[in-house]
Amino acid sequence: MLKEKIVLNYSYNLILDENDLVALKSVSKEIEHIYYIHPVYAMLLAFFNGENTLEKNISFIKELFSISEKTAYNLMTPFINNPSRIIISYADCNYIFPERTLITHTGNQIREKSDISKFKRNNPFSAHKAKNLNINLHEYFKIKYVKIDDLSTSLVHAGHAQSFKDKQSICIGCFYKDTIIGHAIIIISNIFIEAYVLMSLFVLPMFRGIGIGSELLKRILMPLFKESNRNILVRLNNKHNDFDLSKKFALKNNLQSDPIGIISLVVDAYQWINKTKSFLGNKSEHYYKYKLFEELHNDEIKYIKDYSEKNLETFLQPFWKFSEEKKLLSIFIFDKEDNIEGWNIASYNPKIHELHLYCTYTMPSARKNGAGMKSWIYLSNRIDTLNLKVKNISLDVAEDNVRAYKLFKIITEGIPTEEIRYYQLQLINNK
Repeated sequence: MLKEKIVLNYSYNLILDENDLVALKSVSKEIEHIYYIHPVYAMLLAFFNGENTLEKNISFIKELFSISEKTAYNLMTPFINNPSRIIISYADCNYIFPERTLITHTGNQIREKSDISKFKRNNPFSAHKAKNLNINLHEYFKIKYVKIDDLSTSLVHAGHAQSFKDKQSICIGCFYKDTIIGHAIIIISNIFIEAYVLMSLFVLPMFRGIGIGSELLKRILMPLFKESNRNILVRLNNKHNDFDLSKKFALKNNLQSDPIGIISLVVDAYQWINKTKSFLGNKSEHYYKYKLFEELHNDEIKYIKDYSEKNLETFLQPFWKFSEEKKLLSIFIFDKEDNIEGWNIASYNPKIHELHLYCTYTMPSARKNGAGMKSWIYLSNRIDTLNLKVKNISLDVAEDNVRAYKLFKIITEGIPTEEIRYYQLQLINNK
């Protein structure tokens, strides 16, 4: 690798924006991505214009920063042909870099050389953690209500892409001059209970520690506590954990957070479908068939509804309003005597290519016969039949529903799984 020429990915340019913030900005005008980075990393990446080998650039970096060749090499290799976005910790902050930040140079194109010295010209936030500075929050920043479309760049930094862009939302943005540097997003949801759900709270790493996150939280939540009787939930997961909203941060902001006992599990659809199909080789000898919602007769619908009302384990009652999307992907399992043995209730969101599995249930008498696994195989086949372009599959499961959780884990073994938990927020002492 040392003898190869390495270049900064042509999809990005190093920029110093109008607010003196250093960033990698996408060249594409259709989908704009901006990754704000520390000036030191801008200086490092600026060497890679495709003219020199990695070995030669390592020697330049060694001289500029007075470090060893090994240290310089270890600094740069994580960026070379990296298959996915990476997070680099530096100066007590985390910075996000895009996939394939640096790539192997195979052509003759040479990028224009960047003036490394210009990245030393930076505002007080670029190279320091803000909490170490004497900053007046209201002097430097403006916090205001915005539309979800105004948060595209901020959502990319938060790692959320735009997975809830189609939902009814309340959004607040924090601006440093004209640059969005943080946000808070609440959606209005009826998934579990009628509630407002805090889906995303994010501040760029270099601006943390001076109270922006707390101010965003206060601005978006306080009107809801005062004016609405709806529950207020916060959505936390094991993937995006920059803000600990569960206990410490909540208490700091006079909030109590209590789990509501629901987990949403999210996996890559392609891997999930292939894994479920692999279980066909171990299928049960028991005969099963499935019906779609439209194929059920009234007695069967009444039986399912009555059964789910009496058995909370089914977790179906909150969703017994079948939209067209749910009808399309609702699988009901029957044995050869036409007895109902279980069901999967799901919907598909084509805007974000996600299949949401609201409920998966198997009758206790059929659990040892492979009915549950069979229902998921049928669901996978149904996705193929409809030629749906599903990227992610999410399952809602009660935290104490050990059986459903265990079955999902069996199928997803070896597949990265995002676990999302929901907490109810309440004001302490009603302040």
